[in-house]
Amino acid sequence: MSLRPSAFISYSHQDGADFTHRLVFGLSMYMDVFFDIHLQAGDYPKQLFKEIEKRDHFLFVMTPYSIKSKWCRDELEYAEKCGKSITLAMVFDSELVQRHELTERYSYGPFHLDYEAGFRRVTELMLGKATSSWEGFINLEKDEIIEALRQGLVPGIIAKEFVEWLMVEKLWAKLEK
Repeated sequence: MSLRPSAFISYSHQDGADFTHRLVFGLSMYMDVFFDIHLQAGDYPKQLFKEIEKRDHFLFVMTPYSIKSKWCRDELEYAEKCGKSITLAMVFDSELVQRHELTERYSYGPFHLDYEAGFRRVTELMLGKATSSWEGFINLEKDEIIEALRQGLVPGIIAKEFVEWLMVEKLWAKLEK
């Protein structure tokens, strides 16, 4: 059993698969993430419900297709029944999604406005602390990244890669002299 927090992600393959893969990559730096790509052959609903039971959080990727999907609604209802912490990831800027009854019942991250803002909001809701995705560090200057490292704001996997890069850069500079 992992000591890291965990989440089950519910989404529609029709309009949420690419976004969900991107989100899973970022969230995996901070928590264990399950989505249906990990399913075994067999009784899918039973497997999905067991995975929902095992996870600390339920993250509903809210798209026009997911809010109409019977599968997604069944997963959401089961998470509610299990008393899971439920968070929404609002992906699309559409009237259908923004004024949906789910946005009145649950907190959400506004990915449709800004991916990084949505990511920080979702991690704040699920982990109690807003954290950045790896994408949030792309536009930072070296000094800003070093300061973020000092403050412990950079995920471990990124910190490791950055430190390795920095060491190589410094070593190469000395070797070239």
